[in-house]
Amino acid sequence: MAKREGADKGKGKTAKKRKGLIGKLLPSGIGDLAYVVAFVAIAYYKGWHYSLLNLWQEAMGTSPAQKAAVAQVEASMKSVRDGKSIAVTDLLPQLRHFCDRGATKDCAGYLAEVPKVVAAIKSGPGTWDRKPLKEDIALDIDRRIAAVASLQEADGVRADLRSLAKELSNSCPKS
Repeated sequence: MAKREGADKGKGKTAKKRKGLIGKLLPSGIGDLAYVVAFVAIAYYKGWHYSLLNLWQEAMGTSPAQKAAVAQVEASMKSVRDGKSIAVTDLLPQLRHFCDRGATKDCAGYLAEVPKVVAAIKSGPGTWDRKPLKEDIALDIDRRIAAVASLQEADGVRADLRSLAKELSNSCPKS
């Protein structure tokens, strides 16, 4: 009887092999391969590869927008080091670049240059077009100054950060 039960089990449907994750993603036949090739060709001709390339560049930090922002920050910091004036609006990209969560540079090095930044902003025009800052930009700069001032490394430059906040309030619309 036991032999008979085993023989009955073998005569039924054959069990499919369970494939791993990669086995499920790869095409299993010529028909599936044709669908994959057609999908890739359509995606390429529709220009979807540009979106994927942009996502990849943003994830790696090499997108043209990020490179331009880094160049802008380096140019404004060069002006600060040379003793030239900068606008309050140049402060936001600097704070994003040096003291943001995913920053590429160290915030302590930027904090060492904060007195020069304050002097450059005080000698500057406020904004380049001499119009008041927009409220959302001013709030973002203020929030970032407060976050930097709360760091332990900012003990020696809190007075300079306070004067940065005063210059920011002078450049904001009066409400």
